[in-house]
Amino acid sequence: VTADTELPLGYMLTFAETGDTTGATVTFTPPNGENATQGRLVVSPGTQSALRAKLQVENAYGGFTLQKAVTSEDPFPEGQSFTLSYSYTVGEDEVSEEVTITAGAAAVRPVTTPIPFGTEVTVCELAPAIPGWTWTGVTWAVGDNAVTPVDGCVTVTITAENPDLAFVATNAFDQITGGFSVTKVRAQGEPLADAEFSFQYMIGDDCVDAGALACTPVNLGPLAAGETASSVDTIIHGSTVWVREIAPADTANVSWADVVWSNTPEGWTAEADGWYSFTFLAPTAVALTATNKASEQFGAFQV
Repeated sequence: VTADTELPLGYMLTFAETGDTTGATVTFTPPNGENATQGRLVVSPGTQSALRAKLQVENAYGGFTLQKAVTSEDPFPEGQSFTLSYSYTVGEDEVSEEVTITAGAAAVRPVTTPIPFGTEVTVCELAPAIPGWTWTGVTWAVGDNAVTPVDGCVTVTITAENPDLAFVATNAFDQITGGFSVTKVRAQGEPLADAEFSFQYMIGDDCVDAGALACTPVNLGPLAAGETASSVDTIIHGSTVWVREIAPADTANVSWADVVWSNTPEGWTAEADGWYSFTFLAPTAVALTATNKASEQFGAFQV
């Protein structure tokens, strides 16, 4: 491009590219001082000053990766899967898909086709539902930069400065815990109305093995009719709980029938030595009741 305009000697002109240079490197010869993205031209006598601009397109395409991380103060289950979705538009083509990735695994590149610079990529997370755990939200980062989500999604543009976007979604989780209670029930009018009953519970797998205890029992009670005792409230979801009643000893004229449990959870199983087991599913409330009937024996005499 030439200009026939006559300019005074020593006149200085500065040039810059004003068009869209996404994906391109623009350099001028001679540069404007140390700024090679601008050109500077000084009109000198007897010559036609010339300025050259070089537009170099090295790589006008990029891509992105997805990765999942989890933070928790409690041991989080390994191999847990999460679902992320991505979407972007190239020309008139809209691309969107859901991707299942594993927490702690290497980053996944869901799209191998190069994506032009200037393309906005939106990534979202589908709220996870993991039994026994509460999800406390998601934070996003692209590379070393934190990105603020909008409605759980982040949108970042692929550029020459950031050609390969590394999305990392980090979830925080808290483990759900809880406990259970035992209430003693007696029928009105039965003998020894003030009798007290003790209870024990254990937490762990295979606590009762061939009649031997592999776990340490925790005592509840003793409880009289109408009284309630509660376990600790830190039982982890999915734990196996064992519980039993220890009835008072029979007397000379009163004997106790076996305990009848009610309000029992699903999976309630009779075990050896009066123990019962169930799987604790937090935060479902478990409020057991234990009922015993007493048989009173009377003698006879003759006159």
